[in-house]
Amino acid sequence: MFRGWQVGQEKFQNYWKALDYSIKVNQHVTFEYYNDVFCNLQGTKVKQDYDYRSEYLKKLFEKSQNLLYSGGADSHTILQLSEKLGLKWESLLMMLSAPSIEGDANCEYQAGIEYCKQKKLPLEIIDHNIKHYERIYQDEFFMYKNAGQMNFRPDYLQHSIQFNRTKNYISGHEKPFVLYHQGRWYAWMHDTMMIDYCDLTNIDFFFISPNMPEIFIQDARAMREKFLKNNQYPTTTKIINRDVPRNPFDNYRAKKHNKGYVFNHKNCDAVKEIWKMGRPDIIHNWLNITTKHIQKYGDHLNWESEGYIHQGILCWLIDIDSLESIDVAEFGSMVKNV
Repeated sequence: MFRGWQVGQEKFQNYWKALDYSIKVNQHVTFEYYNDVFCNLQGTKVKQDYDYRSEYLKKLFEKSQNLLYSGGADSHTILQLSEKLGLKWESLLMMLSAPSIEGDANCEYQAGIEYCKQKKLPLEIIDHNIKHYERIYQDEFFMYKNAGQMNFRPDYLQHSIQFNRTKNYISGHEKPFVLYHQGRWYAWMHDTMMIDYCDLTNIDFFFISPNMPEIFIQDARAMREKFLKNNQYPTTTKIINRDVPRNPFDNYRAKKHNKGYVFNHKNCDAVKEIWKMGRPDIIHNWLNITTKHIQKYGDHLNWESEGYIHQGILCWLIDIDSLESIDVAEFGSMVKNV
């Protein structure tokens, strides 16, 4: 049971350490996400009308649990399910994004905060303010001290004193990617979707847990059903939207944001606020560190358009009907014309 990167027989829970080693020994980096489970699902019966989510959440609550809660659809779905089942959390841990408590990058958390107040839930807030930004981006090797993430907002639990590595946490990771190709439907996952908490093994990724992989397969099939309900059956290879049944706040919509050069609206809001605070040095520190880092590895990997995210490495590719595991090396040829 392992989630992380591998080079030959060596295993790593930080992507950059794995890449450094791969360059040294001239071998490829691969990514594993409990491959011993997800690559061996053939023969498993997955019923679409069975409530695997409730079964698994009750199983997890045999021990004290804490929820990583943002008020987003994934974590709010888990919270509402726990309320339906009468399960009580030790805490709900929310990590804010803005360099000040009133910053625009925190706007989308307000609905979740209000919900917790109304329900008198044990919400704990991590306020990663301007001092936190300053501290993290004085360290040019900060990305080696988490699983490898380089997001502008330093929302790294690994650097937070409020995150307890001895407690059990549940996270809303992660929606499947679903692909139609030559009459078959496949689901896959890659490392950049999990690079935020991949190294924190006391966090259970609820929707993609090896202890209840039926949830992931059920979600992938639900995505297909929703797509086919609203669209014609594909005639060519197609990747469908990651639209999975979740429970967002019905009465809340995030305000509109314009995309900027860091591509994520919370990143943009944080950049604007820090600039208005008269602290462009923090922005420049992050840019200098990440630019230097990207240049260091420029000849060894490809980067996504965001610039600070490396191109994802697949851990597995699964036929969602037969549950057969397909060689991930075939993926590139499948999607070359998509």
